Amino acid sequence: MIYRDTVTRKELIDGIELLRSATMEESEESALLERLEPALSDYILWSDMTATAIVRIVEAHQPIALS
Repeated sequence: MIYRDTVTRKELIDGIELLRSATMEESEESALLERLEPALSDYILWSDMTATAIVRIVEAHQPIALS
């Protein structure tokens, strides 16, 4: 999952919109997608959700604490 402390909300929205525009080189697209959880990339590539709605999923994500 993207680390919220290293990427701003705006950067994430811009990245999602850039991925959806299909204007990136394949290597750039792959590098960006590798930073995401597979399920999140599914939302970006295959859903009709807005970039903002996808960012809300990222913001709501709570990692499971293992002890």
